[in-house]
Amino acid sequence: ELLASAASVQRFRRPEPRLEAGQRLAPLVTAMMDVSDGLLLDATRLATASGVTIALDSAAIPIAADLTTAALRDRALRWGDDYELLFTLPQRCKIGIDATRIGNVLPAGSHPLLFDGQPLPAGEALGWQHNRVNGSV
Repeated sequence: ELLASAASVQRFRRPEPRLEAGQRLAPLVTAMMDVSDGLLLDATRLATASGVTIALDSAAIPIAADLTTAALRDRALRWGDDYELLFTLPQRCKIGIDATRIGNVLPAGSHPLLFDGQPLPAGEALGWQHNRVNGSV
């Protein structure tokens, strides 16, 4: 059972779109989207649309402190409704906002997404799929 902190529940119930940050980033980034369907799924979509591979580093991804077990942390990467910005930019670009680097953009490979250097198992649910009955793929 998930016991979320009051702050986590509030962020879920009243998400704050990152409009100002997005507007400040827009002239600098090479690609950008919000994470609304789950980080893993949305990173896969961003990589596919951009014709690259995105390599995510799990240790670098900020996750709410109240998600203490590995299973909950893993599920949080797929939940969605975060409305944080996921973006790519040139390596030495100064952006002027608080952001966390969670991975690297690589030339397109056989998989659009690598997680800790490995592709995720085929058929594994990556996030919310709106066109699916069960909601996940």
